[in-house]
Amino acid sequence: MFNTRTSTIALSLTAALSATPGSALDFNANIEFDTNYVSTKAGNTIANSPVRGASQNGRVELITMARGLNGDAFVAAKASFLANRNSTANDDDLWVQFGTKAVDLKLGRFEAADLFPLGRDTLVPFAGFDPYRGHLLRGRTSSDLLQAALTVNPSEAFSLELGIVEHKADAANPSVVRGVRPVATVKFGDFSLRAGVEALKYETLSANSVSRTGAAITGSYYLGNDGSLNLSVAQSKNVANERMITAGLTGVLGAWGGGVLAGKAGDAKVNTAYVTYAMSLMGVKGAAITPALAYSQGAGSNNADDVTALRVRINYAF
Repeated sequence: MFNTRTSTIALSLTAALSATPGSALDFNANIEFDTNYVSTKAGNTIANSPVRGASQNGRVELITMARGLNGDAFVAAKASFLANRNSTANDDDLWVQFGTKAVDLKLGRFEAADLFPLGRDTLVPFAGFDPYRGHLLRGRTSSDLLQAALTVNPSEAFSLELGIVEHKADAANPSVVRGVRPVATVKFGDFSLRAGVEALKYETLSANSVSRTGAAITGSYYLGNDGSLNLSVAQSKNVANERMITAGLTGVLGAWGGGVLAGKAGDAKVNTAYVTYAMSLMGVKGAAITPALAYSQGAGSNNADDVTALRVRINYAF
């Protein structure tokens, strides 16, 4: 079931904004449904997929967005809820944002600026371990996440986002992680450069706290309405003080999407390649079907089995 307190807050906020003069309110929904096949024995990290064989998973997303204006100032909010095929339900994005065009503050549950974009990431498996991509403090990690992002926009060509994150230990992340994440974006013509730093502190029940710093940079070339190409590099150290470094070339070109990534953590390596192709479904507005194929292989001290995976995703916005 949805978290009752979260749902009550979201519905109250929606009702308040809908009754406020000058506020814009929008409701929409979409379904995302995946049919998967994974040919491997063990060691993959494909979200919501089995270790081996065929499966289906999906969710319906219900979204409420509101925005109110007072001259150059604004207040905006979003609440999105997921009804999952495995009979669970949870909130996804849930945030409030306020400020002006020059500076604003966002609080809640959301994903901050992407330092390592994957293009159309319908299916991106990693054999053995998830390589570092400047994403540990990006947000939307656990239900009790504390997250804030202050964004300064002195011009259309430059922006600076300062994120603050703390999340508690859970089954997927056994360490308490807290830190700050400044990200700068510069745009010039058809190019953009985005660079950021993650200053983290890990705390576990079995060890003293460990501080780590990671960094990532991405150069993007935009192809008008046809998509973009991204070249990304990220590096950091893990709790075991092993150097982690990842490089990737990803992008979207029309209906095609995909990329290649090479990651390393100490002596362990993982290489992944994936490709997707998005098509209209039955010619219906808002409906698309996207086949995706991916392959991931471990190397060095990473002895995980190779991952070969196929996914057919259906999206329908209604």
